[in-house]
Amino acid sequence: MKDQVAVIFGTNQLGGAERSLIEQFSFVKGEDYSYFYPKLELSDSDFLKFMKSKGLQKHYPYHYPSFLYKISRKNLLKFSFLGLPSIISSIFKWNNLFKRFSKFYVNGNKAAFPVLAWATIFRKTPTMYWHMRDFPSSKAFFTIAWLIKKFKPEKMNIKFIANSQAVARELQVFFPQADIECIYNLAGDLPHRNIEKIKRIGVVAMFAPWKGLHEVLWMALFYEKELKAMGIEGISFYGADIYQTDGEHVLYFNQLKALNGKISPGFVEWRGKKSPSDIFSEIDLLVHSSILPEPFGRVIIEAFKSGIPVISTGLGGAAELLEGNKFGLTYQVHEYTELYKAIQSSCLNLSVTSLRNSAAFEISSLLEIHTKNKIRSIL
Repeated sequence: MKDQVAVIFGTNQLGGAERSLIEQFSFVKGEDYSYFYPKLELSDSDFLKFMKSKGLQKHYPYHYPSFLYKISRKNLLKFSFLGLPSIISSIFKWNNLFKRFSKFYVNGNKAAFPVLAWATIFRKTPTMYWHMRDFPSSKAFFTIAWLIKKFKPEKMNIKFIANSQAVARELQVFFPQADIECIYNLAGDLPHRNIEKIKRIGVVAMFAPWKGLHEVLWMALFYEKELKAMGIEGISFYGADIYQTDGEHVLYFNQLKALNGKISPGFVEWRGKKSPSDIFSEIDLLVHSSILPEPFGRVIIEAFKSGIPVISTGLGGAAELLEGNKFGLTYQVHEYTELYKAIQSSCLNLSVTSLRNSAAFEISSLLEIHTKNKIRSIL
């Protein structure tokens, strides 16, 4: 009898991490896999629709305290007092739900921490695949590493998977003996375009300060006249505050709108959440503006596959995709003039931009083949 695998999501919202995991399992789907997502107050319609479109039919909600999604990862004291009792209560409800599974593939930390606690209490011989979608936080992971070493049953097999080499290197600090695999995120099926003229700039990110959306607005404020003279018709922002936590970005969108008010009406558009195929059919240039190291940067690989030129800060996992300026242009954080000049170079040197786009498309195809092979070998 084959092992039954429970694939466990940490949210019911369709963000980049969730798209990546659904794309990943669309290559190994079968009767042995079941998919679980937390039932939250936020609508799960987009999440379930995308899952069904990829042929993943066996999906079930599981209990998870919804208020934990409103606690910032930085608010450890509040999490300890309010979160831990609720998680303990929840995991006792999981026993009947998960008892028939021998393997658990967990996406992200919000699900991984309680699943690890549940498996330690109720199961003695499971295999847990812990897919890291973010850099490990020092305080939490030194504690987790100590707890795993202290209390993990000898027959429990924990396998770590990182979504970039940058994440894998940091994870190795906490688990130096672990064999850490790296699986890049997949872009999925996207139509390819040949860009003949750059008219619209796109920024695709959740609304959080570290994503650097304000940096693009400041650049537009300083160089709006010059951008229009180059033929730029506007800048479109795609995304939302999909995780609804109480962290530093609670008022961030209001701050962005206030800054937007200083720019000519209509030059900046807020397009909300859209599918990657819609986004990359509407824009001619992607600005990836993260001001902190990016675990991976899925929108970059999506742009590569769509034929859309990329300008990025190139931090963290994004650097692995760009390889300097080989597949896209980079600029320094907070350097608005440097960002503007990168846009100028992309617009005025379209032949060079086109060659870079072709190379980016080729590398995205090679990464996709490598990733698919890696997925099949692990699972």
